[in-house]
Amino acid sequence: MYFISDFVEALLGFPAKDFLGDGARMFGDLVDADDVERVGIFMDEVLRSDTSYSLEYRLVRSDGRSVWVTEHGRVVRNSQGHPIWLDGVILDVARRKEAEWARDEAERLLRHQALHDALTGLPNRAAFIAEASAALNAAHTTGASIVLAIMDLDHFKEVNDTLGHANGDLLLQEVALRAAGVLPEQDFCARLGGDEFAFAFHGSSAPSDVLDRLNKALDTPIELEGLPVSIEASLGLARYPDDGQSLDQLMRCADRAMYQSKTLRNVSAGRRPLPGVDFGPSLAADLQHAIERRDLTLDYQPKIDAQSSDLDGVEALVRWHHPHRGLIEPAELIPVAEASGLVRPLTLYVIEEALYQCRKWLDDGRRIPVSVNVWMRNLIDSGLPEAVAGLLERFSIPHGMLKLEISEITIISDPYRIGAVLERLEALGVGLSIDSFGIGYASLASLRRLPITEVKIDRGLVSGLQWGETAEAALSAAIGLGRDLGFRVVAEGIETAEMAERLRALGSDAMQGFHLCRPLPPAKLEAWLDDHFGTDSKGNGV
Repeated sequence: MYFISDFVEALLGFPAKDFLGDGARMFGDLVDADDVERVGIFMDEVLRSDTSYSLEYRLVRSDGRSVWVTEHGRVVRNSQGHPIWLDGVILDVARRKEAEWARDEAERLLRHQALHDALTGLPNRAAFIAEASAALNAAHTTGASIVLAIMDLDHFKEVNDTLGHANGDLLLQEVALRAAGVLPEQDFCARLGGDEFAFAFHGSSAPSDVLDRLNKALDTPIELEGLPVSIEASLGLARYPDDGQSLDQLMRCADRAMYQSKTLRNVSAGRRPLPGVDFGPSLAADLQHAIERRDLTLDYQPKIDAQSSDLDGVEALVRWHHPHRGLIEPAELIPVAEASGLVRPLTLYVIEEALYQCRKWLDDGRRIPVSVNVWMRNLIDSGLPEAVAGLLERFSIPHGMLKLEISEITIISDPYRIGAVLERLEALGVGLSIDSFGIGYASLASLRRLPITEVKIDRGLVSGLQWGETAEAALSAAIGLGRDLGFRVVAEGIETAEMAERLRALGSDAMQGFHLCRPLPPAKLEAWLDDHFGTDSKGNGV
């Protein structure tokens, strides 16, 4: 005997009698289209078994709406064992399903909030640690390489202080949007907090390509309060397994590299640091070995007297041809040396190689003074003058043939200790030059107290010649100030013949830059000198 409850009419909107008799409506015809396949497969399994069953699915009401039901039943078979009908009950579970959905949605929202930054929508620090940890665990097994990067916005506090925190939030949101927009699907970007972001590159074959795209994405200023605000950032990289085996090691390594990148940016007058400083313990160890094995080389860039066009001297620039990473130039090499305590041996290495080359040129009849860059840690090293004195004596270098170049920002860091070291160097006949002069770090009083004989105008001021009269006025003022203080004035970063002519007219004593000559190894420099000065190249240089 068949029985259909009146509950069916209340649930589905169809009369119960519609499901009885010949031509009766079949429940299977009312299954929601999205559940038909699943229900069909399940019922086929039920009919092949002797067990009772329970199943949740949706039925379509007479008004077209779907309703969730639970069906509990069993298969009724005839004497031959063939199934003849299903005996069961259908229960309305819509309210329970709604409660489950609400609970699931709340849990999903809580999970999302726990792992995402509320301001930018990016994954947060917890999510980044989980993602990077999983990637590292997989890499331990597969041997894959992973690159982690940390990025920090420059001058972000100034945006908050001048334009307000609301505009600072807008800037962070825009950076997040642009960063996520250039990242491949397999890679990962997160906001760690404040103005700090992190990246995990484990899907990109070339993270540098992604960082180049990020650099371009950040190039376009954002408009805040009607003002175009540049987005400037510093970024540091760390590689697994080269720079660390654990996430903590890699994060500390990338963070240290980021701060080195920021320092470089502050000193280099506005050069964007992306794609970043790549620094790790393995690179530092490689540098130490390179110094010990004498694997570093020096190129030399000529300085030309602006009025006579004679050779004024050369600047020694260290080069490191790393066996795996290729050419590493000073902008990356120096931060590695500073962070790993190798500044002193590196500086002495460069001075020794430069004086060795100077001696060879002297023996060949070429009087070519050499300049070497020194850094903050060198100038608070009371042992530097004694070490330089030993090298000068070893190679029998006359007074005035070695010049040390010091960045202007270094002067203000510890003027008294630095002053004492510089006075001892001057007594050895070593010339002293201020690099990156004119960007306003050192006071005039401190410069007058120091035994400085030369200043090199910051290349940012020189490149400003192409921007118009205001920039030229600033450059002219810097040159005039240097001359008024009694210094020789050298302009570096000369890129065109027009720039060279303007600097001559503005009173620069000497010039240096790619327009005149790129840095060259000794043999190529000698060929360049012979080509430009003929036999005079062996006698010029004061």
